[in-house]
Amino acid sequence: MDNTKILSYSMVSTALTDGSFYTVMPEFKTLSIKLKSLNVDIAKPKGCTGCQKRRIESNMFKDFLYVVQALDTNGIQRLKSYFKLDKLMINVQDPITKAISFKVV
Repeated sequence: MDNTKILSYSMVSTALTDGSFYTVMPEFKTLSIKLKSLNVDIAKPKGCTGCQKRRIESNMFKDFLYVVQALDTNGIQRLKSYFKLDKLMINVQDPITKAISFKVV
């Protein structure tokens, strides 16, 4: 059976709050530094919980996607291994038509 998933906000949030993720995927270390500089804990946001959590997740998800798209073959294999997947899909937007489609990484 094929184990395929589309990268989601919850997957990204789980990875970014897991300290072992940065050991397996050092390419994402800049996102950890960004979270620390914002003094934000995505697991427990302060203030208007719903608003802040959506804003943070949206920004971090976009940053996560940029890094995923820049990974080499070895990095993609490690990422799929971390999530325990055979195939990982991401949503990408066409810069001209603005249409969103899925891409297998």
